Amino acid sequence: MLYAPPSDGQLAQLEAALGYQFADRRLLHEALLHPSYFQGGQPNNYRLAWLGDAVLTMVASSELFEERGGLPTHTPKGELHSRRERAKTNAACASFALELSLDELLVVGRAYFSQAPSDRMLAEAFEAVLGAVWEDSHHSFDAVSAIYQRVAGH
Repeated sequence: MLYAPPSDGQLAQLEAALGYQFADRRLLHEALLHPSYFQGGQPNNYRLAWLGDAVLTMVASSELFEERGGLPTHTPKGELHSRRERAKTNAACASFALELSLDELLVVGRAYFSQAPSDRMLAEAFEAVLGAVWEDSHHSFDAVSAIYQRVAGH
């Protein structure tokens, strides 16, 4: 985790890992700011995480519907729901965050700096990055889906 915002070089490395180039890097920057980091009223990643959670629901649903999850077309609705929810757990999203090295880029306040990031912190950072891509790409499902497929191994 970082004590100060990531450098342009670090953001470029994250963009390379995402396979997505931001037009407005301020969104990516915001996605990496944990609420514990307070610097002059700067926004934190909660808003983007909220949006990213909704986008992740849509992407995970599409993946299952398109049978990329290995499910037959006659799979009951309850099973589809359970599979989608498993794809969105804090543990799953934290593993996606680690795949992108978000644990090294998340900006936190002093109180958290000496601690390892929790699954929830990492999951929210991942969701915030998805939300940032969604906004930056002018709501491109394909842009967000490509990132999900990359980190989820589909």
